Amino acid sequence: MAHNGNGTDARDGYRWIRADLHIHTPASEDYAEPHVTYLEILQEAERRELEIIAFTDHNSVHGYEQMRQDIDFLQTLERAQRLTEEEQIRLNEYRRLLAKITLLPGFEFTSHFGSHILGVFAPDRPVSLIEATLLQLGVSPDLLKSGACSVPDTRYVTEAYEIIARSGGMVIAAHANGPNGVITETLRMGTSGQSRIAATQHSSLFALEFVNFYTDHEKFTSPGFYNGKTEHYERRMFCIQGSDAHRLRRTNAGDGNAWHKHGIGDRYVEFLLPDNSFAALKALFISQDFDRVRVPKRDQKQWEVDSLRSGPPSERQVLRPGDPAAVDLLWRDVAALANAGGGVLIVGIEKDGSGVVGIARPDQVSDQVRHMVQERVVPQPYLTMELINYEGQDLMRVEVRAPEPPPYMGDDGVTYVRRDGETLPADRGEILQLCRRAMAEGASSPLDNGQDLDLPRSGVEIVSAQKRAGAWLYEVRDLRTTAGVTRDRAQGLWSYAISRYEDLRDGRIDIQSQVKWRGRLGLWRAYFSAFHPIERSPFADQPAEDPTRALRLYQSDFMIRDYGFRYDELPFDEQGLLPRDRTPKQAWAERHLHEPVEVNRASRQQLLRVPGIGPKSADRIIAARREARLGDITQLKALGVTAGWAAPYVLLDGRRAAVQLRMW
Repeated sequence: MAHNGNGTDARDGYRWIRADLHIHTPASEDYAEPHVTYLEILQEAERRELEIIAFTDHNSVHGYEQMRQDIDFLQTLERAQRLTEEEQIRLNEYRRLLAKITLLPGFEFTSHFGSHILGVFAPDRPVSLIEATLLQLGVSPDLLKSGACSVPDTRYVTEAYEIIARSGGMVIAAHANGPNGVITETLRMGTSGQSRIAATQHSSLFALEFVNFYTDHEKFTSPGFYNGKTEHYERRMFCIQGSDAHRLRRTNAGDGNAWHKHGIGDRYVEFLLPDNSFAALKALFISQDFDRVRVPKRDQKQWEVDSLRSGPPSERQVLRPGDPAAVDLLWRDVAALANAGGGVLIVGIEKDGSGVVGIARPDQVSDQVRHMVQERVVPQPYLTMELINYEGQDLMRVEVRAPEPPPYMGDDGVTYVRRDGETLPADRGEILQLCRRAMAEGASSPLDNGQDLDLPRSGVEIVSAQKRAGAWLYEVRDLRTTAGVTRDRAQGLWSYAISRYEDLRDGRIDIQSQVKWRGRLGLWRAYFSAFHPIERSPFADQPAEDPTRALRLYQSDFMIRDYGFRYDELPFDEQGLLPRDRTPKQAWAERHLHEPVEVNRASRQQLLRVPGIGPKSADRIIAARREARLGDITQLKALGVTAGWAAPYVLLDGRRAAVQLRMW
């Protein structure tokens, strides 16, 4: 094998072809974006430069079937010369994309004990024959079109391998080391080593699909374990990765199902093939040419660039090309990000994300940016610069932090801000807002009347952080300073402070967007306390307030912040008070939740409206129902649900939950 000029391998006309063999469609019941079209899925695959993809819906080939029916219908209209202009455009786009991308029909089968298996077939395989394979695997006829995640009484893993292979399909153990993976299930159930050997070494199995491919794993969950050099595991396995995409593009926002955060092509694999055909791919899998498969390694910052390119415009993240004209104006972006409280600037990509142009001389660009910021921005923001490789190009990542209160001004007398995805001069209202924020952060002002604001006398502060030998060490101030604290050693308030610090450092939360400004003061979190009279005070003769009222206010605050309720949905009575005999959420449900919620199909937001179900238990419900349908109230209780509160408002597999009636 030889290496060509750009570092890729070449062999007799072979080339590296990018593939994603694990993509769901809206035909899967747990698809995160049910309104996405099949054409949009193909267009996203093209954007991610994929040449081979497979539709692998849960226990169904209905997604592939629906797409083919859409194309056949458009072709029928074309032959009858009845196509509208929009339909002709759609048909032409289908043809263009399918001429570039090989789309393989398939399914993700749920075996008897819950392990998932991919069956991938040739494009010319009739859908009826693939459905016949699903029937042989134990999927009942009434579920063939449903895309159900869990199906009862199906075949065991090794039986499924043999049936799919006999039907002409490629057999891949889906996310073998993740939830519902054949390796994970054997470890979870404590089955014998022979079962694990059979599940990973079977002659009908083509490949093992891994999640977090390059993350350190335990013994059996690492791709390196299956290199053919381990006793009893002598068959070397092809180890690949797939996106298991349940949406078009990766999301960083928590939607209650982190397992479905990946988009199309996020976890792709590359094959060295003569062409992007099913026959070429299958021939590779039955060969011993393991060096013709490679799994690209990506870090979190590359995912960040993906999100920036594909997501909506951001006020805290900026894309810029690396040409001299753009570089000369980067100091304005730095100033604007500092005025936003900090952010990230990526240099080397067109600002709309359309093209990756890279930087020819990153060292010169970094020196130029640092010099311009020092000369032209007051006060000085703190910059961290890093060179990253993305899609074969060098990019510069500039992290901007704001050590001083705003505003940050340019030497041209202009205060720059981010507005509608652009860096623009601030208007009067924005300048006033920056000044209010500065005063709230402690900057001096005539409004203070010469009085210093007292600093908090309790709590903790993360003074500094540094990474050593892969572990973060924190210096924590708590009326004293303690250095060298790690997260696993911290407890109580220290643990909470470190957790929030890491959320801020890694960009998981944005405090500025959560702050509600009232004049010069910003409100981040409200705290409530019931009134208690104090002796020798003006209110000493007033009666104490019921502490239940403070509890109800806290519960209402959580409903708004964590459960998605609006203020106008809170169940106040005519006097503007919350009920004391039940929680605000129970009171809301009594007024509005007249139809029970089916827990096996409800969205996370719908689950959060049910009394007794919180964010964590909602996430557990969504994860559990991927393995099996929930049919009993005791299952909800095991997932952390307050069953007595939830029972009147839920359906379990179409049936109302059994409720213990109160005797008085």
